[in-house]
Amino acid sequence: MVLKLAWWCMLAADAPAPAAPTSAPGGGQGGGGLMSMLPLFVIIFVLMYLFIFAPQRKKEKKRRQMLDALGKGENVVTIGGIHGTIWQVKPDEIVLDVGNNQKMSFSRGAIARVDKGEGDESRK
Repeated sequence: MVLKLAWWCMLAADAPAPAAPTSAPGGGQGGGGLMSMLPLFVIIFVLMYLFIFAPQRKKEKKRRQMLDALGKGENVVTIGGIHGTIWQVKPDEIVLDVGNNQKMSFSRGAIARVDKGEGDESRK
């Protein structure tokens, strides 16, 4: 569907404009090259917004909500692949218990996801 629409726009942009009647000698048709390309640029921008920008913004909003909802006792995975249980939540950082009573401090943005599994029982 999208390819057909883009193909049709390219055909419309390449189609010659009907010759305007000229009364003066040496007259010809005007430029208008930019105006014929304008619909194509608008369509490309709309497609980029729909397929790139909007989903990315939605994904970022979902991630922000996940980071704001973090609480003590949740099992999480960091962007480095470290699994741990949240031991303390500070405004800009999270302290994880990574096992054997070992604590590690991470920036809040370093949390990749909340682990929905039961986790390791030895950490509790």
